[in-house]
Amino acid sequence: MKPAISTASRGRSAFTLIELLVVIAIIAILIALLIPAVQKVRESASRTDCENNLHQLGTAFQSYHDASGTFPNEGGNGGTGQTTTSFYFLICPYIEQGNQIATAPTPIGAFLCPSRRTTSAGPKADYCGVFDNSIQHLGSSGNGDLNLVFPSLATSFKSIVNNSGVRLTDVTNGGGSSNTFLLVHKLMEPQNYTKPGGGTNDTGGWISVSASANYDHMRWSDSNGQTLRGFIRDKNGIDNNHMGGPHDSVCPVLFADNSVRMYPYLYNVPIAGGTAPPPQSGTTNVSWDVAVFQSLWVYNRNFVVPLPD
Repeated sequence: MKPAISTASRGRSAFTLIELLVVIAIIAILIALLIPAVQKVRESASRTDCENNLHQLGTAFQSYHDASGTFPNEGGNGGTGQTTTSFYFLICPYIEQGNQIATAPTPIGAFLCPSRRTTSAGPKADYCGVFDNSIQHLGSSGNGDLNLVFPSLATSFKSIVNNSGVRLTDVTNGGGSSNTFLLVHKLMEPQNYTKPGGGTNDTGGWISVSASANYDHMRWSDSNGQTLRGFIRDKNGIDNNHMGGPHDSVCPVLFADNSVRMYPYLYNVPIAGGTAPPPQSGTTNVSWDVAVFQSLWVYNRNFVVPLPD
C-alpha cells in the first residue's frame, strides 16, 4: 500500500488568475518605461549617423574645391550660380558616386537624414542650401528679415552654394569658414518622411534643378510673413519651402570649414560688431530669430554672429 501524500508536500501547478494579472501589469509597466529609453537611444544613433552624413558631404565639398578652386554651386531664384546640375551631382565623384547620370539617379544614403528615412525612399535629399533672394530682399511676404535688421547691408549679402566662383579664401576673409553655414536640413512634414514619391517640395530628388523641383535642396530662409521662426522643428502642416529638422531640441548643421555642430531651433542672440548698425526700432523677435539664421549663411558679412555653445 502506497503512503499517502500530504497536501503540504504537493508542488504548485499554476499561478492564480490574480497573480498572472499582476505579472502582466508589471511587464506592461516595464515596457512603458523602456520604450522612451529605447527611442532616445535610437534617435541618438540616428543623429550621429546624420552628423557623419553631413561631414561626408562637407569633405566632398572641400575635395571639389581642391580640384576646381571654388565650391560647388547651384543657381536658382536670387542666386548667380550655375543652373545646369545640382550641387549634389557635382560632388558625386567625391563620395565614390562618379558613375551617376542625370537621367537615372540612384538613392544615396549620405544624402538622407536617418531620422527621417532610408534609401528605400528613393533618390531623395534631406540637406539643402539657401537662396540668396530670401536673405537679401524685403517683400510683402515677409522675406528678408535680415534686411529689417541691417537694411544698409542686406542687399549685398550672398551665400556660398547659391553663387558661382566662391573660394574658401572669400569665406575666410568674410564671415569666416567656421562661422558660415554650408548645408542644413530642409524642413519637412513627418507624415511625408516615407510617403511614396515624397511630399511637397520633395518630389524632384537630389538631381533636379528645375524651377518647380529644386526646392528639394535649395530653400528659403525668410519668416514667410512672420509665420515661421528661422530654423524650426519638423511638423505637419508647415510651409515646405523653408528649413528645419527632425532631431530633438538641436540639429546638426554643416559649416564651411567642414565642421558639423549642433544648432538649436529658434536660436536668438544679439548681432553686433564690425560696421553693422543696431536693429531698427520696431524689429520683432521673429525677425531677430530669422535674422540670426540668415546671417550665418552670409559668407561676405563683416560682423560677428555668436554661435551656440
